[in-house]
Amino acid sequence: MRNKLFGFLMLVFVLSCSENDSKTIDMTSLGDFQTYKIDMEQNEAPIFDFIKEVEFVRLQETNESLLKSIVILEVFESGFIIPEYDGSKIYLFDSSGNFKSAMDKKGIGPGEMSNIWNMWLVQDTVLVYDRYSYKVHKYALTGEHYETTKLDIRPWHIRSTHKGYVYDMYNQLGNHTTKYNLVFVDYEFNEVQRAQPTRLELGATSFGLDTFQEYDGSLLYQSIFSDTVYEIREREAIPLFSLDFGDFWFWNTMGEKPNEKKVFEALMRGDKLTQYRYFLEKNLIFCYSDYNGKTHRFLINQKSSKVVKLHYGKGDGEVLGLMPIRWDKDRLLFNIHSSSVPAFISQLNEDQVKFRDGTTIEGIESSENPVLMWVKFKE
Repeated sequence: MRNKLFGFLMLVFVLSCSENDSKTIDMTSLGDFQTYKIDMEQNEAPIFDFIKEVEFVRLQETNESLLKSIVILEVFESGFIIPEYDGSKIYLFDSSGNFKSAMDKKGIGPGEMSNIWNMWLVQDTVLVYDRYSYKVHKYALTGEHYETTKLDIRPWHIRSTHKGYVYDMYNQLGNHTTKYNLVFVDYEFNEVQRAQPTRLELGATSFGLDTFQEYDGSLLYQSIFSDTVYEIREREAIPLFSLDFGDFWFWNTMGEKPNEKKVFEALMRGDKLTQYRYFLEKNLIFCYSDYNGKTHRFLINQKSSKVVKLHYGKGDGEVLGLMPIRWDKDRLLFNIHSSSVPAFISQLNEDQVKFRDGTTIEGIESSENPVLMWVKFKE
């Protein structure tokens, strides 16, 4: 049912789209281009076999900090900020998970936003892209409103660069008729350069999954339905790595000009591998994709090119509910439902499990807030 709904929503989008912060961001090069071959049919192994240690942080539950889900999380020196899934609030927690404040900016007035499409940090400034109203807002971590810029176009996603900003314009038509995926603008949002000509013009989208990622000072980009991840350098997109799924990759079977009827049928059925989500750090890549009614997860060692296929199951086959959010240095940060934490811990040795100050298993079990879990993988 989930895949059919996904396909239906994709079809709706296809048909409807016929056509004061610092200006210094450290951008470092991650390396040379690599292709990693993915065997969709290889045997799965439990994720627990590859874990060196985990650390849990409970998110303090108060009347003002009841979280439904975590999709975006930004880490700063003394804590992290998490937007509510519906864009109504931005929560500030310290590094031990203690609730500090909530930024409630929902509305249409000055400094208010109708949604949080993208959120990111530049030093101590919170930037929010409100796609519904074409606006980029800037706030202090305390919630103070700095400024708002109304854009004359509506990008799919936005992120800061060391020379301004970059837009993902994937098939975003209307008053912007570029045939390029990326548009670079300066700090005043004036267009400077375009990059990466659009190759697949279907008008499809992926429901807000951010096409930009930041890791260790680098900005990464993956176009919708692309098997290749790029690094943004200067005002160019440089290929960084790709995943080779062979004949399982739907777009390999489509040729240069995809047959729209076949694409619609595949999206409706949900039984084709059309895209994947990745999380990259200097040694490892974690990725997953939904295919044929199941989520397939892989851990890739960049040095050896070894690929392992993972599952989150226990001995009785139960799948634990956890979702990756981002890399935090050399640890992959997940959110996990509080009720699943005991089952996850039971698959590890006692010396592999840590709780940050203020977090206890009793406190986790008594809360309905999602739990943050940092996973350090074995070398």
